[in-house]
Amino acid sequence: MPTITSISPTQGFSGTVLTITGTGLGSSPTTTKVNFGAVTLTPTTVTSTSVTLTVPALCSGQVNVSATVSGVISNTKPFFYVGTPNCSFLSPNVGPASGATAVTITGTGLATATGVTFDAETPVIPTGVVGDSQITATTPAHTVAGETETVNVVVTTAGGNSVPNSGASQFTYYNTPTVTAVSPATGPAGQTGIIVTGTAFVDVSAVAFRDEAAPNTVFAVNPNSITGIDSTQIVVTAPAGLVATHVYEVRVTTPGGQSALNPTADEYTATV
Repeated sequence: MPTITSISPTQGFSGTVLTITGTGLGSSPTTTKVNFGAVTLTPTTVTSTSVTLTVPALCSGQVNVSATVSGVISNTKPFFYVGTPNCSFLSPNVGPASGATAVTITGTGLATATGVTFDAETPVIPTGVVGDSQITATTPAHTVAGETETVNVVVTTAGGNSVPNSGASQFTYYNTPTVTAVSPATGPAGQTGIIVTGTAFVDVSAVAFRDEAAPNTVFAVNPNSITGIDSTQIVVTAPAGLVATHVYEVRVTTPGGQSALNPTADEYTATV
């Protein structure tokens, strides 16, 4: 009677070469077959103590492996089939080109993840694994030639690499906005039609006026008063509460971060 004493490896994916060790395993692929549950295959090599074959495509999870020799079935050994990973959702799916955004990746077959690649950057190690359906990873820095760049996210596991899944597995990097001019540069609180010029004004989420004399005093522009002209200009209304004679730095925020201070170029002086 054929007997299996061990299989190696005990887990893998389609294409993995499996070696079965035991006794009475036959002498020919013609009379010896290998069973993965209900799937029966012809092995590559056969001796009485060793059988080798390539693991076929299976459903993810544990499957019992046995050998059939001239119609006699052996005992079974468990083999864990690791399916190809799949990414179906990223949260968030946008962030700054400087990196360091914690991204939660949802999908299937993620439990054995060893790396996550954002475009051609060096793979990052997952920072957390939540079962088979969710992992977390931190974005690396990425050089963005224009204002934004959308890249594919690929997860590597014991089951191979995930296949890009259109927008479901893509992350968009944003360059940090800059403010290069404010016009008019003086006016009262509530002044309308202020044109803020700069770069990377894509998906602007907030505009603030920060008091140079008291940096902790920040006045947020009413989001309803922010109008985008293009990626280099927006029109805003000066917020209420500005103090006459005080100079305010105009800061623009997008998924790429908040614009850095740009002395004189980003200033608005409040009048009576």
